[in-house]
Amino acid sequence: MNEYVVTTGDSKKKIKILSTGEAVIDGKTVHYEVVKLNNNTLYLRTGNKLHEIIYEKTTGNNYFIYVNGQKIKTTVRTELEEKVNELLERKKDGVEESEITAPMPGLLLKILKKEGEEVSAGEPVAILEAMKMENEIRAQLNGKIGKIYIREGQSVDKGELILKIN
Repeated sequence: MNEYVVTTGDSKKKIKILSTGEAVIDGKTVHYEVVKLNNNTLYLRTGNKLHEIIYEKTTGNNYFIYVNGQKIKTTVRTELEEKVNELLERKKDGVEESEITAPMPGLLLKILKKEGEEVSAGEPVAILEAMKMENEIRAQLNGKIGKIYIREGQSVDKGELILKIN
């Protein structure tokens, strides 16, 4: 399964390619067919709609995508690349706050810090049990533990906010 974040302007879509012919876009399952014509042109069918897609890579993860002749500037990143980009943007903008979210569904076994305690980047702040394995969740920056949103022993979904670091 491949997971991406596709950005066009101020709009972001989370896309999971489940298998050939099926994807989930922002939680909605979509069936599709793709016929690739050459290195940068394809036809995409979703339902009764057929779209001609031409794409050209510009720099890094940036593309110009032409959908039925309409030009769209797009950025395509994996979920991990998107998180790294968000952290770099916060740092560049002087924002020194980080949201710690569950990287996968599971059971929050232990919160290793209390609100107001100092934490260093890379230091474990919580233990999440998922698929019978204990996973350390680490701080992404130096700071103090802000608000804690989840209690020990509580189940969490992927992406659910656990705590903030200020």
